[in-house]
This record gives sequence, structure tokens and C-alpha cells, in this order.
Amino acid sequence: MRGQLMRKGSDKSDPYKRYIKKILGLTLIILLLSAPVIAKGQEELRYIPGIIHLHSKISTGAYSIKELAQITQAKGIPIMVITDHLLLRAEYGLSPFRRIIRKRVEKNSILRSGVKDYLSEIKEASKLYPSLTIIPGAEVTPFYFWSGDFLKNNLTLHNFHKQFLVLGLEKEKDYLKMPVAGNQCFSFSREKFLRLLASLILILLGLGMIKRKRKNKFWFRSRFFISSYPYRKSGIVLLILGLLFLFDSLLLSPDDPYHGEKNMQPYQNLINYVKERNGLSFWSAPEAKTEEKIRSIISSTLPYPEALLETKDYTGFASLYEGYRKVGGQEGIWDTVLTEYCRGERAKPVWTIGEIDYHSPREKKEIDEVQTVFLLSGIDKNSVIAALGEGRCYALRRTKEYQLMLNNFTLSLPRGKIGKIGDTLITETRPRINFSVSFSDGKRRKVNVKLIRSGKIIREFIGLTPMERRFYDYSLPEGEKSYYRLDIETEYPHKILTNPIFVKRK
Repeated sequence: MRGQLMRKGSDKSDPYKRYIKKILGLTLIILLLSAPVIAKGQEELRYIPGIIHLHSKISTGAYSIKELAQITQAKGIPIMVITDHLLLRAEYGLSPFRRIIRKRVEKNSILRSGVKDYLSEIKEASKLYPSLTIIPGAEVTPFYFWSGDFLKNNLTLHNFHKQFLVLGLEKEKDYLKMPVAGNQCFSFSREKFLRLLASLILILLGLGMIKRKRKNKFWFRSRFFISSYPYRKSGIVLLILGLLFLFDSLLLSPDDPYHGEKNMQPYQNLINYVKERNGLSFWSAPEAKTEEKIRSIISSTLPYPEALLETKDYTGFASLYEGYRKVGGQEGIWDTVLTEYCRGERAKPVWTIGEIDYHSPREKKEIDEVQTVFLLSGIDKNSVIAALGEGRCYALRRTKEYQLMLNNFTLSLPRGKIGKIGDTLITETRPRINFSVSFSDGKRRKVNVKLIRSGKIIREFIGLTPMERRFYDYSLPEGEKSYYRLDIETEYPHKILTNPIFVKRK
């Protein structure tokens, strides 16, 4: 009876229990849906500082690669990218035998020292400092050209410092065959073909005239002579000229530096070459101006920010410290390029990095003054290269005493979807932008954070650190791909420039 009474009582309470269970279950589902959906491994992602664009004794630096590794590790930086000059060679030849009658100036470089030795030194330094990730790279000059006249003593060398940083190439042959100025082993050109053809014609004519027999009787001083090869001397002259032209043509660079600028084709050739080998290419110091005099020759490279618009498929550019005013600033060339990508006019976005271009302590700048800060879950070579290629990093400039710190920059969507630097999200409603900024020494300082959407400042936050903000963008256009990026500054020279987060609203 007691058991039956208990069962009867429980039967009466079942509807209430079922109702409570449904409420609890629904609440649990809502909580689960509202929890952030974090990509695999994202909970482990953290910002890791790195230094890009270092020169060693292999080219123009004062330190060996091992010494650079020691200095970098002492600074607490776990990532360094070595970019010695691939080739530092400029030469001028007198026409028509420019490759024979010439003057060459060459300094230490990777090709001069040996690619194999360069890569071996990096591997040895990596073994000596296992906690340091060292990435091999090269600084390259795709093209230069001359103006003026050697005989008039007014020669000018143009665009020798219009350069790229090439990263991620590990094979020796990829460096040896790279299409850069002064490297003779990489391609063919129409002019080279015509010069070779002219050389062969001269050689064949010369040989024909040398072998041609013709009896020619004539008197000279009461003597009778018979000449069997009357054209031999002329043939020898033509043969020598043909051989000289042939030798000169075989050594002729496909990008002739004697007839002005070649538009952007040499630079695009370099970009394509690196892309085909799964490497990364970054425009270096696009706003730098270089003027120097080497004896009687002037070397001049003007700023080239427009090069970012005129080339495609490169990985990115260095915004800090010589690429911010016209390129990286608000509504600058970078915003134009990113907008082209959002419109489908470019196949891939363009990312920014920080470069230090460090040679020696005589330059009066710290080796870690300009950094690229990576968003990584683990520190290894492949992860760093992937982060550079996918834009999971930001550019930072600091002083010796302290630095700005970006603790968070994400995009939140309904149902907890979160996007980080370099990501692309799709949404049907308004996104929420989250960021957090502080200083490494913990002090409170005034900071200015510009939130840029598709080239326009949509909100400016001015206040003291630590600063943490959440901003809902109610005006995001529908049916378009847009992007958000942060431009953070405080007392000069402190600055942060982030890569974008892309979002498309249906």
C-alpha cells in the first residue's frame, strides 16, 4: 500500500517536474548558445613580440647572426627575422659593350657570401638559442636605373633602395634564381634575344668572309700577286665584333638599367616569383627618401607609396616606422588597397608589419624599438610564417623604458562568434568591437584610440590607460564587406597599428 501511495503521489507531481525540467533545459540551451564560440586553440592565443629586418655581418650589419640572437634573447624577444641583403651590386657600362667595359661596385651580401653558408649560420644560431625562433629572409632590390652621363660626370643611380623583404624561403636555389637587379641567371628578354641574334649574324658573316676564296691577280712594284682570301681581314673583324656582342649579350640583365624606369614590371616579377614558391613579400619603407653620394655618383630613391597600388599579390608592407603618413594613416593608400580587396578587385588583403632595419648600435636606435607583435598559440617557424601570411599581427613602436600594450582587439557577433585580427566574419546584425589598451609599466597615461571602418574613423576614444571599451556599430552597411582596424597613439614615438578584422553583413 505504501509503495502504491508513493507511486500515486509521484504521478501527481510528474507534470510539475517535467515543467521544471523543461525550463532548466531551455535555460541551459540559451546559456550554451550565448557562450563565445571560440575557434580551436583560440583560448591559448597570446600576443608574442618579434623583430623583423635585421642585418648581420653577412651583408651590412655589425654583428654576426649568433650575436644578434644573443642580443634579441637578452631583450626578452622570442622571434627574430634576419633579412640580410640578397645582392648589393651596382654597375655601369659604356655602350655598346656595357658588360665588358664597365665599373662595378659590390658590397657583402647573401649571394656573395654564399646562400648555403647564410642558411647554415641561421640553423646554428637556432640550435645555440633553442628558445628563440629565427626566420630567414632577404632584403632585395628588384630594379635600378641610371640617368646622366659617365663622361660628363653627372651619373645618378635611381631606385636602388626601392626594396622588398622576402620571407619564408628555405631552399638555396630559390635565393640563387631570385629576379633581382644584378642577378644574371633568372630570365630572358626581347632585347637580349635581338642582341644574341645580331651577334650570331655577325659571327656567321665573319666566318663566311674568312672562308670565302677568290683569286685576285694584281701587280705591285713590278711583281705579280694572287690573293685567294681577299675578305679574310674583314671577316676576322666581323667575327671579333660578333663574339664581343655575344659575350656582352649573354651577360646582359633582362631589366636594362640604361633606358629609364620599367614601370612596375620588375617588382611584379619578384612578387610572382616569391608567391609561386609559397614565400612572403613585403614592401619595405615605402615612404623613406634616400639621397647619398658615392664619390662622383649620386644614389637617389624617392618615396614610393604609390607602388602598393600599382602591384598585386604581395603579402604586405612595413608601416612603422617609414610607412605611416601616406600609406598606413587614415584614408591612406593602405585603406584604398583594403577597400579594393573588399570590392573583389584584389584576390587577397594586404597586411602591415613593423620593421626596425637594424645594422649596428651606431644608428642610435634600440634593436626592439619597432616590433611586430604576433597572435600565436605556439612559437615555431611555421606558426610565425602563417601569422604573417594571414595578418595575425600588429605593428608597434616603443621606447626603451616602456611600451603600449594591446591586450585585446576582437569582434563579437550574436551567438558568441568572435573574430580576431586577420579573420573574416559574416553577420546579419550589428557587431560589437572590443579592445583593451594599457602600458607595460602599469602607469596611467593619456591614449588616443581611433576605430577605423573601411578607411573612415567611426569613433575616437580618448582617455587614460588602462582603457577597455565595447562599441556597437549600428551603421554597418548591408550587403558589403567591410573591415575594422585600430590606430592607437600616445606620446611620440609610441604607436600601434593593427591589421584589420573583416566582416560582411548580409
